Parts: sequence; structure tokens; C-alpha cells
Amino acid sequence: MNSIFDWLIVIFGSYFILWGIPCTYQSMKVSLGNTKNIQFIDEQLSSGKVKQYHSMTSFDIGTRFTRYCMTYPFICGRVSTESKVFRLMMWLNCIWFYSFIFLFLAALIKKFGV
Repeated sequence: MNSIFDWLIVIFGSYFILWGIPCTYQSMKVSLGNTKNIQFIDEQLSSGKVKQYHSMTSFDIGTRFTRYCMTYPFICGRVSTESKVFRLMMWLNCIWFYSFIFLFLAALIKKFGV
């Protein structure tokens, strides 16, 4: 653990492991559960007209949830609810997805010494 880069790997890796189960549970709850969940998220984060939910598969809903988590820092201004829990969960999920990307890139950098 010589550099800041190694410490970042430890921090993001620990967060990735710890938040992995809650994030996976939320994703499964949204994609496999009642359509009320994705409808609420769409009402908060969508910029336009929302698709019909009866024709969407659970994979489509899960993909939409993942897209919202990945783009949340850029679209968080659209949120109209006062729920601090919703905002916190979206931020935690967002950080989890970005920690995955960071760890993947860090592994490539370590392996190839870029």
C-alpha cells in the first residue's frame, strides 16, 4: 500500500463488497417486483413521456433502473420528492456502479502497467 491509488482500490473495493448485496436486492425488487417501484422512479427522474409498463419485461425495467443509477449525478436535479431516503439510496447505488467501473479500470492499469 504505497500510493494513494492503492488506497483508493481498497476503499472502493470495500464499498463494492459491502454495498453489493443491498444494491442487488434493490435492483431485483425494482425489476421483479410491482411496477409501482419503477413508475415512482420514472416520475422522479424521467425527462419525457414514460413507456407503457405492461409491455416491459423485468430485464427492461432492471436496465432502466441501472441507467438511472449510472446517470443520477447528472439528473438528480429532476427529483421532486422530499424523501431523503430515495436520494440517499440513489446516491449509494450510483457510487456502487462507479466503484465497479473504477475497480475494473484499476485492475487493467495494474495488470498492464499503463
